[in-house]
Amino acid sequence: MREPFDLLITQDKLLKLTENAQIIIKNRQNFILESINYIQYASLILIVLGFLSIGIGLWKWIKKQNDLDEREKIITETHKHNFKKLSQDEVSEKAENEFVTLKQDTKTVVVDKVLKEDFVPKYLQLERGFFEKLMKFYYNDFRILSNYRINRFEYDIILESRYIKKLDYIFEIKYYPKRYSRNNLNDALLNLENSTKSYIENTGRNAKPIMIIVVHEEDFSKKELLDLNQFAINNLEPEKEISLGVLNFNDLESITKEQINDFLYNNGKRIE
Repeated sequence: MREPFDLLITQDKLLKLTENAQIIIKNRQNFILESINYIQYASLILIVLGFLSIGIGLWKWIKKQNDLDEREKIITETHKHNFKKLSQDEVSEKAENEFVTLKQDTKTVVVDKVLKEDFVPKYLQLERGFFEKLMKFYYNDFRILSNYRINRFEYDIILESRYIKKLDYIFEIKYYPKRYSRNNLNDALLNLENSTKSYIENTGRNAKPIMIIVVHEEDFSKKELLDLNQFAINNLEPEKEISLGVLNFNDLESITKEQINDFLYNNGKRIE
């Protein structure tokens, strides 16, 4: 707006120009005359928009910074409460102990045919597969920990909320390739209940325990599947605050977020 354009042209010079040139110059002069009256309003609007954009930017930055601070608190709390990642050897040993316990609790011809060389890799496979599904679906909302020890308890998978005041989820995975053991499951549920209490006491966070029972549906009789489902139903009492479900090994690959949400927010999913 500091440029004079045609404002300094004299009337004599203007009359010497062609008619079209005169029209153009007069139009430009009129445009500048009208525009200059609105400069103050345009400046005011731009100032308001500038402060508004600064405010939005600061609000987003503060929100993001609070999230980062919250995550830092979680990491600090993690180290403070003796979180220890299990080594690969310890993870394999845990799977072998699962096999030994299962053999002891289900001394039948059917289970005796299950070999440790077959059980351990599949147990590790399903545990890893389920962990990867949780990473895919819940990475933004949770810090997902696999195979950790907190004090004397070992945890298969922990969904640790990125916000301290929100609920954490503790997953215990049980694998039964041929048949299940009611005693083994009762002991596992008791251990899950105790480990969850220990987690709450040691971290000061609230947590919900979830038991995932994985079977080979085709290797179970219909009667045993019904019995297992009934066991799951009987252990979904509200006062126990535990989610328990039965899944088929072959369905883990295609499990959806909505199905996992059934474990997190409802009573779980059972094989029909």
